[in-house]
Amino acid sequence: MQTMRTLNRRKKAAKRQKVFTIELAILTFLCGIVAGYWSGYKHSKIHQVTYELERTKLDLGKAKFELEKVSKIPDIHNNIEAVLLRFFAVYRKHSKVVEAADKNVSKNRKERTKRELDIMWESESSPLKDDLTQLENTLAELENREPREFDLPAPPSMMSREIRHYPK
Repeated sequence: MQTMRTLNRRKKAAKRQKVFTIELAILTFLCGIVAGYWSGYKHSKIHQVTYELERTKLDLGKAKFELEKVSKIPDIHNNIEAVLLRFFAVYRKHSKVVEAADKNVSKNRKERTKRELDIMWESESSPLKDDLTQLENTLAELENREPREFDLPAPPSMMSREIRHYPK
């Protein structure tokens, strides 16, 4: 009987050891699953935070660009106004020269003066027109619209003055 008991005890111990090994394997498996999910969750969280950080950087860059753009717009408006004022100053100066030249009676002198005035007008007004066009294109790009066309006055002509002085 003693041997039977010892044998039964050994069988029970062996059975307990098998159950313990199986339980240990299942526990290890479950711990592995939990650790895997936690690791994946942690990696996912890091990826999400990284994405949010990149998105914030992009939004910040966009806001900075918009702020710079908005701060440039008044400067460009002021520059356009300054160019227009210079253009009208050139027009006024040219108009005074034309009036003074109109008083000269000599036909040859008038023709020569007219050519000189045309050259002077082109040399002074063309750069201003180009500056105005460039500024308007830049402003239109910043404001996301089509550039405007400016209808600037033509140069004062000696011919119109002659017609006024010598009506038929």
